[in-house]
Amino acid sequence: MYACRYGHKPTVDVLLNTPGVNINTTSNIRSALGNACSADGDRTDIVTMLLERGADVTYKHYVAVKLAIVQHNINCLRVLFDAIGPAMVHHVLNSRRVVGSSLLLQIACIKPNAAVVEFLIASGANVNRKNARGCTALHTVCQHVYVKDVDRHEDRKSTRL
Repeated sequence: MYACRYGHKPTVDVLLNTPGVNINTTSNIRSALGNACSADGDRTDIVTMLLERGADVTYKHYVAVKLAIVQHNINCLRVLFDAIGPAMVHHVLNSRRVVGSSLLLQIACIKPNAAVVEFLIASGANVNRKNARGCTALHTVCQHVYVKDVDRHEDRKSTRL
């Protein structure tokens, strides 16, 4: 349902009101909920519509949550966390089983957005929890910022030659 990703609320509404529609059908790894959470704009209205009609937040190990984090979409995260409930939010934020070997806080630190990181910590993410490789969120942000800075430095150096 690309209508979810691109914010075509009337189209989403028509499709959701079609008898027999499977709201949790996917294309690749994204469900309609995942598409709405990975959008470039605020799609909380569509996310709310989907959840009210039975969209599965747990699908593919909470991939919609991961996609909202990658897009720095705090509003979608709030709606998803409300749907999950406080006890499960704590589990989802601190479990390596949710998105493979990394934790959601570490994923937020790859392309850091302070507001998202702060929101995840306030929601219960453990800043000292280690991923399968033994790295914390602080290791992750330092590694990715360092690599980016080295790449920029190398680019400047090569243009001077």
